[in-house]
Amino acid sequence: MSRSEPAADQGEVEDMKAIAHLPGLDIEILHRPSPDGRGEQIAIMLTAVPSFEAWAKSFEMLNPFALWAEAMRLAWSPWVEAMEAMLPAPLPKLGSGRARSDRR
Repeated sequence: MSRSEPAADQGEVEDMKAIAHLPGLDIEILHRPSPDGRGEQIAIMLTAVPSFEAWAKSFEMLNPFALWAEAMRLAWSPWVEAMEAMLPAPLPKLGSGRARSDRR
């Protein structure tokens, strides 16, 4: 679950690193002498990884229809742009005010 190893050889004093892997959390502790040689430094790094439960909850909050619509727009956009490039006049954009003024 955890290990400790020297990170680098600096003569008599070595950098020490301890690493622990927990469910959803990685902990790394680094102990070394300070660059000026008058003290020591300890660095603690925590890396949290969301659990599958947290990922599922965030996915439930998404609108699946909006997600599908965006995926389809991204999938078809190169084809639509290629067709627009081949047409002599540009196609009107959906939802633009110009289409409404034509109806009046």
